[in-house]
Amino acid sequence: MQEEQDHEKSPIRDKTFYIGHRELLVIDESLKHYNCDIAREIIKSLDLAGVGPLESLNVLDFGAGIGTLAQIFCKLTGVRPKCVEIGSFQRDLLQVSGFDVYESLNQVQVSFDLVYSSNVLEHILDDVKTLREIYSALNQGGTLFIYVPAHQFLYSQLDEQVGHLRRYSKKDLQNKIASAGFQIQKIE
Repeated sequence: MQEEQDHEKSPIRDKTFYIGHRELLVIDESLKHYNCDIAREIIKSLDLAGVGPLESLNVLDFGAGIGTLAQIFCKLTGVRPKCVEIGSFQRDLLQVSGFDVYESLNQVQVSFDLVYSSNVLEHILDDVKTLREIYSALNQGGTLFIYVPAHQFLYSQLDEQVGHLRRYSKKDLQNKIASAGFQIQKIE
């Protein structure tokens, strides 16, 4: 009984089931343009970074969830990203969709030209450590695209329910990204 209560209090209940799974499905169904817009912004970031032909890129979707963004990115670019996802149920869905999936970044044996992460960093306790790990997984000159919820003053019960540990200010995100070794090209 106590274990079940502790399980309910955890921001991320365990490594096999993400408590925001239902919200991922709702977003996927209800906000059709949301992830398409994010994918287009990722592609624009590559243009900003002066990246060469997309088809030759090695890409990682960090915190891929149910694969919505990975599928859209693949459809728009022809590039099938590799995926890191801690939830075993979500990993199974990704594998069924044909993606190479890893439980952690440490399992991936290649480096990347692009790592993108949408609505993930706010769930991670040590986000700076994770940013450093991502930095290490990038090829020299590689690009990181991060999309996170903004403005801590907007933090609400909904954030808590889906396992958000924080929201970000522009300055906080800049400091964390810079401390991980990145040079910021654009932040908004």
